[in-house]
Amino acid sequence: MRDMLKAVSPVIATLLIILIVVASSVIVYLWVSGYAGSLTSASTEQTLREAIKIEAIKTIETDEGTLIILWVRNIGDATVKINSAYYGTTQGYKQANLAYTSSSPPIWGGDIWTFNRETQTIEKTQNGLIFYEDFRDGYNENEWELISTLEEEENEEGRINIDSDYGLKLTINRPRTSDIEKFGLKLKNNLEIPDREYVIEVRMGKIGSIINHDYLVETYVSQYVTYGNPHSLSQFVLFYITGWAPLYNYYSSAVTKRRTTYPYDWSFKIDDYQTCGEWLALFNGTINRVYVYYNDTYYCYHKDFTYDMYEKPYVYLDVGI
Repeated sequence: MRDMLKAVSPVIATLLIILIVVASSVIVYLWVSGYAGSLTSASTEQTLREAIKIEAIKTIETDEGTLIILWVRNIGDATVKINSAYYGTTQGYKQANLAYTSSSPPIWGGDIWTFNRETQTIEKTQNGLIFYEDFRDGYNENEWELISTLEEEENEEGRINIDSDYGLKLTINRPRTSDIEKFGLKLKNNLEIPDREYVIEVRMGKIGSIINHDYLVETYVSQYVTYGNPHSLSQFVLFYITGWAPLYNYYSSAVTKRRTTYPYDWSFKIDDYQTCGEWLALFNGTINRVYVYYNDTYYCYHKDFTYDMYEKPYVYLDVGI
């Protein structure tokens, strides 16, 4: 993705509070392929499976030959030792000499490829990508629809624009701010998750405003659907940039929040003095956990959700002021 954060002068106006924000990308893909083992008739012990996922590949030419670097991740149910690796073309493969390292950080997402010994080819066995949108080339209106609590009689206005660098730009004009109103988009249909285990990546932030004020730039993941304020939903995971603290003209705070089946509504402030945030959340329905990473650092996990949060989630993007 391109860098979203740029030097942007605050928007100048005299009467209206004008807030311009951006929620530039939403990417959802499988985290693991699920458990392939089954319960046997004689025992409740699960059959374990070995599976390795190739995350990335890099080649380096040296005087001694070609060095091939593979980033792999164990997505199976058992400890796996790599005994062999192959390189070549569809005309034939050769076995490579192996060296090992575990120093690289985890890399998430992508397809799953395996080596077919019979055909001597590398084959894609699973397409990991479920949904992707960065909005820089527009968006499919058959997939997204408007959500809004703005009141026309109060001269409140919301706008949606597409920017080739920023992606989706949501703007609210409000002459009054007696309470919070929201404006944005939601997926028309929920995402179908085959194994209740998936990853969602979100990148969003504030571009500018004319005065210090309370505002929110948000991405919700919820099993429920609404056309108003997503915060009224009884269950969600939420990632957002907020102007509540610190109240500076340009900088903000990054936060994650959950509302659970009880319901409880908990907020976690992650970092102050931010204008752009990147969240990565791992939804694992098998153990009922949503692990939250912020700017490549593990932060916390959420729990106590019902199954549909892992099987049929909706995605909301909105701005509130």
